[in-house]
Amino acid sequence: MALQLPLHNPYLEKNASFDHGANFAVAGSTALDSSFLAARGIQIPIINTHLKCVRRLARAILYVGEIGGNDFNYALSQGKSIQEIQTHVPDVVGVIINGVREVIRLGAMQVVVLGNFPIVCLSIFLTTLPSADPGAYDDLGCLHSLNEFAMFRNNCLQGAWALLDKSFRRLLYSFFFFFI
Repeated sequence: MALQLPLHNPYLEKNASFDHGANFAVAGSTALDSSFLAARGIQIPIINTHLKCVRRLARAILYVGEIGGNDFNYALSQGKSIQEIQTHVPDVVGVIINGVREVIRLGAMQVVVLGNFPIVCLSIFLTTLPSADPGAYDDLGCLHSLNEFAMFRNNCLQGAWALLDKSFRRLLYSFFFFFI
């Protein structure tokens, strides 16, 4: 919006023009399979959607945006500890990297992978994860532990991305953004 670029039409919108891209975002989706989360006592709404390959992958810039955030958000909002949730990070990173690897195999040449959004000051976590320790908060009143978790997740993803980038160096222009 700040760049005054038009929003992309949702890919399920009938008769929409996709000449300049499509929006494949699925609100509320998770990276990990619902059975993985259910086995750990984390309930999510079931979302069934099928993404079809786009003919123009070779010319497209694919944004792989913040996959896995809801896996962590649902767990945090249900009282799971950050230490427990950190054990899920390698699984989420694996899902992201395997998804990127697959779209590359399907012909994608440019992929943007986004890091974890800054969850450190989200009101839901400030109210559900309060601390009596003033040292748990930064000078803006945000939780240090959530920032550390986001950095941990992003570092794991960046490490896996670096390995993936080497294996596809001739085919892929990659970008990596962190939102911390």
